[in-house]
Amino acid sequence: MEATGEVTKIISGYTSVDFLESSEPYDLLYSLRSDKFRMAQCRELLKRQAAAVGVRGFNGLWQSFLETKNAREVVPLDQVTEFTGQPLELFCGGYCCDDNGVTIPDRYGDDQVVCLHPIMPVRRLINTETGAQRMEIAYCQGGAWRSMVVDKITIANAQSIISLAGHGVCVNSENARALSSYLMQVEQLNEDVIPVENCVSHMGWTEDGLFAPYDPQLGFDADQGFGRLRKSIRQAGSYDEWLRAMGDLRSRGGPGRFFLAASFASVLVGPLGVLPFFLHAYGGSEFGKTVGLMAAASVWGDPNLGEFVTTFDATQVGMERIAGFLYSLPMCIDELQIKESLGERDFDKIIYHLGEGVGRARSTRDGGLQERGKWRNCIISTGERPITNTGSKGGAINRSVEIEIAERLHPDLPGLANTLKANFGHAGPAFVELLRQGGMDLVRIQYEAFYERLKKSPATDKQAAAGALLMAADALASNAIFRDGNCLDFPDLLRILSTKADVDVNAKALAFIRELPSRYPARFEVNKFNEWTGERWGKVQDGFIFILRGAFNDILTDAGFNVTTFLSWADRQGLLLTAAGRRDKTVRSGGKVERFIVIREEDSESVTT
Repeated sequence: MEATGEVTKIISGYTSVDFLESSEPYDLLYSLRSDKFRMAQCRELLKRQAAAVGVRGFNGLWQSFLETKNAREVVPLDQVTEFTGQPLELFCGGYCCDDNGVTIPDRYGDDQVVCLHPIMPVRRLINTETGAQRMEIAYCQGGAWRSMVVDKITIANAQSIISLAGHGVCVNSENARALSSYLMQVEQLNEDVIPVENCVSHMGWTEDGLFAPYDPQLGFDADQGFGRLRKSIRQAGSYDEWLRAMGDLRSRGGPGRFFLAASFASVLVGPLGVLPFFLHAYGGSEFGKTVGLMAAASVWGDPNLGEFVTTFDATQVGMERIAGFLYSLPMCIDELQIKESLGERDFDKIIYHLGEGVGRARSTRDGGLQERGKWRNCIISTGERPITNTGSKGGAINRSVEIEIAERLHPDLPGLANTLKANFGHAGPAFVELLRQGGMDLVRIQYEAFYERLKKSPATDKQAAAGALLMAADALASNAIFRDGNCLDFPDLLRILSTKADVDVNAKALAFIRELPSRYPARFEVNKFNEWTGERWGKVQDGFIFILRGAFNDILTDAGFNVTTFLSWADRQGLLLTAAGRRDKTVRSGGKVERFIVIREEDSESVTT
């Protein structure tokens, strides 16, 4: 039939009764569904005829007809996917799924293209700790099957599903909605077929006592950016060869044992309730710091730089993400790169923050809050200098155990490094299994005993906790892994733990002030021509350091100390030469009146004038 011939004649004869009490006009239009152009012409003619006979709302009536027509179609419940080499056979409802891709009949009975190649959901992942769900999508192009894991919300949204195009999926703005509906419907049709896997997004202990990645029933689901780090946590070479090399390193005493102790201790931080802390080894480049760091990394995985020993930018967000991913496993980093790209006080903040074990609260685009990352581990770092200094606050010092490496860790550092590169990843799983088989109870008892003893030493409580953890981990490793009885002892720890005096902020401020004349002599005395060559800060006279009040405030504030708190403390200690009712002193010179903070060069009896 031609739209301008017989069909036109038929349409012109329709009355309001035909439109409102029969389906004849709509059946006519539906019969033309194979030719979209003729169908559009006919639809327009019917719309005009309906209006001519007083029937309004033709489009609504046509849509209701189509819905009724489609509802009468029986969806074949036993229709299944027929992709060659498919990972699973899934029920696909009304979809046709074969090697030509995925199609579905549209409302007119024609095939609508959903995807030009095979694609299907093959696995659901449920994070046991957050409840978040992700889906593994398998797809085939050129005869090769590939897969990727994406958030369920990505699949459920026609706009976000377009991001799958970046992985090679044929999806664009035209078929995005259809592909989203297909994947969601097929998942629902196959709830009992598609495997569900409980998973975590971090390494180490889980809330139910499992340990990733060593429990086979525990899946893994994390940011794609951690793929290389995740793959580095593996085993290679000979366990016996590694034990022989590490036994030799441990027998030489010193820092080598601390590197290994911190690596084992990392998985005890969470179970024993200790705050994360830094173990930092510093010294000359020829002494083997990097090899020591490789020894620590080799407990769990590939110790090559860029593998388990990570390198990354110095942003706080970047460090949070890596720490959160490793969670229980030690974070092995090249501290020097970070140190040189940040100011010392900024790095103090990072030490303090990482030592808290929880990420900062950050908002999402929709105004909510992101999930805050958490970690319970040791951070093992190396560098040419200490990571704390005289200006560091007590929080940074408390969270850092620092070791100076003043001699070579091993006579054959290249040979030891090559051994570690070829043999790694065995001791970590063995240590975790020891903890599961009753070792955790033993370690807890030893830790508490070591901690009580170290608390009686000059070490701070946080340093005592870190030291006791190192000793407890080393004791278990010595007796059950290395079987050499070569354990760390209290003198070893007390030589490196910071004391209460070391973390006293006011005492550190005093030390900082007393160093100023020697560090900046031109600020405290004139040259041989009786001239000032730079900014004048004050003078040193009769056992006292005189600093102009304004300069004193600026210097101490810039160094990160609180001026009011320090002066109050110094006054109570009798360290200031003061005037009545004030903590500074007025000095007249050449008719000029100046105010100075006057501090004793050395501690002595209190004298107030």
